[in-house]
Amino acid sequence: MPLKSDISIDVAKFAPQNTPAQTAEANENLINILKDGPKWFERFLPRDDDRMIPCRLVYPSWRKTFEERRKTRAIKCLTHGGGWVLGDQHSADTLLQFYADAGDLAVISVGYRLAPEYPFPCGPNDCIDVGEYLARNGELAFGSSLRFIWGRECWCPSIFAYAFLPGMTNEQKKNPLISPYYENLEKFRGRLPSALFTCGTEDPLLDDSVTMATKWMMTGGEAFIKVYTGAPHSFIGLADMLKEARDAQEDTKTYIKDCMTKL
Repeated sequence: MPLKSDISIDVAKFAPQNTPAQTAEANENLINILKDGPKWFERFLPRDDDRMIPCRLVYPSWRKTFEERRKTRAIKCLTHGGGWVLGDQHSADTLLQFYADAGDLAVISVGYRLAPEYPFPCGPNDCIDVGEYLARNGELAFGSSLRFIWGRECWCPSIFAYAFLPGMTNEQKKNPLISPYYENLEKFRGRLPSALFTCGTEDPLLDDSVTMATKWMMTGGEAFIKVYTGAPHSFIGLADMLKEARDAQEDTKTYIKDCMTKL
C-alpha cells in the first residue's frame, strides 16, 4: 500500500499561471500605488497608560433599536490590518457590516495605537485589553458573548521584524505578541477554539498562515485554511476589485454560520 501524506495540498492553487488576468492586473496596480509611499522610520514617544481605546461598533443592519441590538447572537472583535502602523477603527466599515449581517453579530473594531508614535507593544496591548473587557463584560454591555476574534495579520519570523524592530535581540523577537508562531499552544490542547485562516498566494505572509494553521491543528485545534490563487495581502477588503475577495468573504460567512450552529 503506497504511503499517504497526513497533510494534502492542492498544488493548482499555488501555480502562478492559474492567477486570473484581472487579479494579476489588480496586483500590479496596487504595487504601483504603494511603491512610492513612505518608508519606515523610527520615532519613540512615551506610552500613555490611562488612554481610552476608541472602538467602532457595527450592528446588523436590520437591528435599529437599543432593545433589538441587545439580541445579537454574539460579539466579534476585529484587529484591523496595517502592520500596527497604518489604519484605524474605521478602516473596514463595509467589511464589518458584511460580517455583522452574516452572523447577526455585534462587530467591534479596535482603534489601537500605532507605531512609530506608540512603539511595540502598545498596539497589541490595546487589542488584548479590549478582548479581555469584552470577554468579561460582553453580556452586560451588549447582551451577548465574545465568540469571534478576527486578526488581519498573521506574523511568523520574517524580514519585517528586522525592519520594524531593529533594537530587539533574536530572543526578544520570539515574543508571541510579535510572532504568534512562538506561542506554546500545547498548554491550550483541548481548549483551542476553531480557527479560519484565509490567504492569497501573492501574500508575503502565505507561509505564515499555512504554518500557523498547521501548528493549530497539531495541538488539537480545529483549523480551516483557505487559499486564493493570485490574491495579494489584505485582499479580503477588495471585494469591488477581486472575485477572490468576494469568495473569501462568502467562505468566512459560511464559517461564521457553521460556528453559530454549534453554540
